[in-house]
Amino acid sequence: MEIVAAIFVVAVLGNYPWELAQASLYMGMASFRAMWWHCFVASLGDGLLILSIFAAGWIALGRQTWFVHPGVQGYGVMLTTGLVMGGVIEWVAVYLLGR
Repeated sequence: MEIVAAIFVVAVLGNYPWELAQASLYMGMASFRAMWWHCFVASLGDGLLILSIFAAGWIALGRQTWFVHPGVQGYGVMLTTGLVMGGVIEWVAVYLLGR
């Protein structure tokens, strides 16, 4: 369980600056407080997505530390899982939610 928490924390902290960097591109981010909060929530979502990729690799490759030395199969899991999740999320956002 420690490894899951560590991955989540690193993912959130790593994605937060990225979310802040693109915040000015969205409407409703005029105040620092709104920007901070929305970016924080988005980085929590990014952390969950990265945990999903971790879980997919653990299931597919059968070892918890598969990401330390992922090899071709590990990178394949990362790429495939990320593309599928990204495609599904974008499809839902555009076609189901109308965003």
